[in-house]
Amino acid sequence: MKPIISMCLIALLATTSVYADISDGTENKKGPRQPDIDQVVSSLQLEDSKAQQLKMLLESHQQEMKTLREQSEQIREIHRNIREQHQKALLALLGYENLYKFEETMSEYRPMRGKR
Repeated sequence: MKPIISMCLIALLATTSVYADISDGTENKKGPRQPDIDQVVSSLQLEDSKAQQLKMLLESHQQEMKTLREQSEQIREIHRNIREQHQKALLALLGYENLYKFEETMSEYRPMRGKR
């Protein structure tokens, strides 16, 4: 029994150290880590003008994508607020019991959602 526990402990420590070496702190909370633009550009060994153009293009793309993500968050918040206001208005109009019946009836007409 002791050898099995020892082997598991060794495997756990080895795995933890491997993951600690892989992470360099550039990971995004929502996705994989982003490459270092300067490192990518220098690895291609381009002429200075092309390297500068590539760097500007990549930075521009990153900024555009960041702006879109921020706008998406704002739109989601607006939708959330509209749904909450709608739900409150329905509750005020129908009361809890009829709101429950209403939601059950409406759910029959909504398409089934698959796993995301």
